Amino acid sequence: MFLCRSEVIGKRNDSLWWRDILKVGGLEGNLWFSSNVSSVLGDGKSIGFWKEKWIDNASFKELFPNLFEKELDKQAVVADKGSWTADGWSCLLFQEGLLTGCEAQDAAELHSLLAGYHPFDRKDNRRWIPEASGQFSVRSTYQFLQQRHKVDVVCPNVLEALKKLWKNDLPSKVSIFGWRLLLDRLPTRAFLRRRGVVTDSQELCCALCLSSVEDACHLFLHCNFYMDGSSR
Repeated sequence: MFLCRSEVIGKRNDSLWWRDILKVGGLEGNLWFSSNVSSVLGDGKSIGFWKEKWIDNASFKELFPNLFEKELDKQAVVADKGSWTADGWSCLLFQEGLLTGCEAQDAAELHSLLAGYHPFDRKDNRRWIPEASGQFSVRSTYQFLQQRHKVDVVCPNVLEALKKLWKNDLPSKVSIFGWRLLLDRLPTRAFLRRRGVVTDSQELCCALCLSSVEDACHLFLHCNFYMDGSSR
């Protein structure tokens, strides 16, 4: 699973499981999973008012950044931002006098977007945007990632080395290790960083010598601690 930074954590009452799901998808600015999940309003108790996409395909945080900065409770859910009155659902955003002229215009536009939306007596739901039905599927996820990522270009020298690797009479586990090494697929800290598993830059240092970033080149060519141990 490709986990990411903790800022993507959802609301206060979200389960730990859902918080981890929302963090799938890589490093900052590369949150492909959470960016493809929209929320379907039910009772509004589990949908972040500002941070989630529950009206159209953009969050209010993205559409109205100035208003979001004025918000005191940035983790508020939809149900927290309004109440039922005799006239129906009334959304309470900001007190009068707290907004500048431009911010007041943004607030008016936000209120117009909220017209017709109100909580229902049912649980909130999620929608998987890449699938027309809204239901998550491995197939649609795979197709999305295939379209999103460019095919890696392998150096001709590496291709030649790979051909020779499979022609040697080596144990399969040795060949597989060599294959992963040549394609930079070993689970070094640098590799795990690219996959979003390691998110703290302070954790990139080599676990053996603590002097350089731990990638395959460092481990097998430059790490003095590893070289001393392997030569014994």
